[in-house]
Amino acid sequence: MTFIFWQNIISLHQAAFLKALAKRHEVILVAEQPLTRERAEGGWDLPDMGAVRTVTEPGTAQINRLLEEYRDSLHCFSGIDAFPMVYRAFRLACTQGIRPLLYLEPYEWRGWKGFLRRVKYTVHRLRYGKSIRAILTTGSRGKICYERAFFSPGIIFDWGYFTDAPPDDASSGEKRNDEEEDGSGLPRLLFVGRLDGNKRVLPLLEELMPLRDSFSRLDIIGRGPLETEVERRASACAQFHFLGVKTNREVQERMRAGDLLVLPSLYDGWGTVVNEALQNGMRVLCSDACGASVLLDGRVRGASFPAASRENMREALRHWIAGGKISLETRRSISKWSMDHISGEAASRYFEQICGFLRGEREKRPEAPWMEKAEN
Repeated sequence: MTFIFWQNIISLHQAAFLKALAKRHEVILVAEQPLTRERAEGGWDLPDMGAVRTVTEPGTAQINRLLEEYRDSLHCFSGIDAFPMVYRAFRLACTQGIRPLLYLEPYEWRGWKGFLRRVKYTVHRLRYGKSIRAILTTGSRGKICYERAFFSPGIIFDWGYFTDAPPDDASSGEKRNDEEEDGSGLPRLLFVGRLDGNKRVLPLLEELMPLRDSFSRLDIIGRGPLETEVERRASACAQFHFLGVKTNREVQERMRAGDLLVLPSLYDGWGTVVNEALQNGMRVLCSDACGASVLLDGRVRGASFPAASRENMREALRHWIAGGKISLETRRSISKWSMDHISGEAASRYFEQICGFLRGEREKRPEAPWMEKAEN
């Protein structure tokens, strides 16, 4: 079967899934541009796409040719109106009788702006609902969002973002960092993300200050408008280490040396650093506003806390820092769970099950592998 994916960029967050799918099917990725400047400045490189055929910056004529040549293929669009080229291709597909799938992140529905977003997606449903074959949406809030916009629950499926396995075998538990252990026996923490108000890096530093004797270090990786303030606060605490921008390989090296990733965002459609941390055997503590919080079990892999509550953040930090360093056995267990449930291969098999269900080839509605209730 042939699958055509329409996206804004050649995304590191989609590469593992698409490469795995391309081992068994023809896969074409049509991207508005190779990479945004923001992503490039954040340390991203163009990912290896394996057997995936890529088409970048297509004009209207090329879009029409792709839709005509592959009209009987399955087309998947990232968003509806989020990206100009993708939206243009989506509208053309609908007018030509092609029934596409959509990748959609949850929208914020609270407040008057949230109400307007709900109205917008309700209008999209009225305009395009008969054409949309299925919605693949991220996190625990995704289904709720689009059901509130009156999309049928029967066409909404759990989805996520997926990253490649670590460059080395993280499940071995070997230390792969150029810094030696400090000998304290205390856990190492990690923050990776844009340094802005949404990621709540400053509240995180404030909550960690009273706990600074309970962990050996916090590595802070990222850039953004709060960079100067973060660097200033890091210089005032021996346990805080501001590292700026790092390549993806360098980030994963830190993950293989760390014990707890913390991501206290007010909103994250997913948060793929959670995937990467788990693949490298780390525990994760994030807010429930992160879509990837559904990957955490509250016991072994980590947990989430209410995004709006500083008190809950504080208590969660205390609890998970008190858990200490990760044992080799636990690190291997977390890494193995990740390979089995959130790898590109696991995602591609689940995607095939969704497609089979939509075609009527299987009776049972598929369940996302990361949502399965299974022991680690």
